[in-house]
Amino acid sequence: MTRLSEKRDVQEALVTYLIGSGWDYLPPDDVLQARGNDLREPFLPPTARQRLTALNPGLVTPANVEDVLHRLRTVRPDMTGNENFLAALRGRWTVYDEAQKRERNLTLIDFDTLKNNTFTFTQEFKFEDRDVRRADMVLFVNGLPVAIVENKSPTLPEPELEAFDQVQHTYTQRIPELLKFPQLFAACDLRLHYGATLDNVSRCPHCPQPRRRRRGGYFFDCQVGTFSIVKVQAKRLKWVLFRLSNGYFFA
Repeated sequence: MTRLSEKRDVQEALVTYLIGSGWDYLPPDDVLQARGNDLREPFLPPTARQRLTALNPGLVTPANVEDVLHRLRTVRPDMTGNENFLAALRGRWTVYDEAQKRERNLTLIDFDTLKNNTFTFTQEFKFEDRDVRRADMVLFVNGLPVAIVENKSPTLPEPELEAFDQVQHTYTQRIPELLKFPQLFAACDLRLHYGATLDNVSRCPHCPQPRRRRRGGYFFDCQVGTFSIVKVQAKRLKWVLFRLSNGYFFA
């Protein structure tokens, strides 16, 4: 009997399902090149520049797009910064329009017309902050990191809680300059478990009959089910990102 493995039965399977659900896969080398070979770069700048100017015609231009990206990159590396980035994702940030002489709302994601956005993900995402860490998977919308996934071997006693501790404790301490951006994190073994990245009470009201488990002062929503339904969960992952605008996280 073949033993279950993290790489084959979890990570590779999730990659396949995400691609089937409409996400475009970018190999780690391509992602690093898009980041200018800079391990401290959290975004995919070419994609982010292109989508910012396309979604904000006349407001974001080649002349000010780097200023907009700088504002986004420099939110605080803590809960407040994570909330501020969420406000930006929801369209609550403004940029001064020189032509109209007034502030106008900035659009990072088109929540009304999904085809106007790019959905990409990668594996083995290395990031340098207080030291170098490697996230199993990072999901980007329009070049901005919005979700982080840690895959764990289903042979571990409580793989989802090990992944939870890795994100909520190790990553918050060692790579806060990355973790301040994702609004959603997921732990994947034979099930997909997900919640708000830096929220001390994760809320997933759309999850059918979630289990609530406490670990280190946090709650974590566990979506119960076998890996045979993870394709549905992968689609929900995309759906959850678009519920951000309805206040499901940090309401």
